Amino acid sequence: MARHLAIALLLVVFSVRAEDVTFRTTDFAPGPDAAFSLDGKAQLAVYRAFSRKYPDIKPEGNPTGLRFEGAAGEAPLLMSIAGGTAPNVIHVNGRQSGSYIEREFLLPLDEFVTQEITAEQARENGRSVTELHMRGLGICATTKDRAKINAAWKFIHFVGSPEAEREIVRTYVENGYGGFINPEKLEQFGYDEYLMSL
Repeated sequence: MARHLAIALLLVVFSVRAEDVTFRTTDFAPGPDAAFSLDGKAQLAVYRAFSRKYPDIKPEGNPTGLRFEGAAGEAPLLMSIAGGTAPNVIHVNGRQSGSYIEREFLLPLDEFVTQEITAEQARENGRSVTELHMRGLGICATTKDRAKINAAWKFIHFVGSPEAEREIVRTYVENGYGGFINPEKLEQFGYDEYLMSL
């Protein structure tokens, strides 16, 4: 009897699937009107490719709501950070990422720096680690859940990857706008025949 109970317990333990991890993002989670613009279609293609690669990670759109023009434009984001309601992944102007890290609004990505370039190598090449924030996305410092932080990093890294770039190029070409893509990118992703028609 004890043996059967132990086997049943093991079956239950091994059959439990890891739970999906969701996180909120201000950018790059396609909205309902994404299919109506070329940029939206490209974002949707990247989002779908990300979802295929990481089916257990679910980015959710979370616009900050208020919008101000000019110098006050960052106020809604800063208010949401101060209030603890900011999205986990936020869009930050690359020039601001260093000061956002210093003011503890943004998590430094040092721990996620890949083997391709270490933090030390970045500094030796005259770059700061803050420059490694990809596509202007960063992880809000109010994010404390380790699973969300890791999922957010996978998302940020994917959005800046050649896989995502391939999806963007494919979307532009398939919609008749390949002429707006750098010819080197067309060649890199196998659109040589398209190059001949330009």
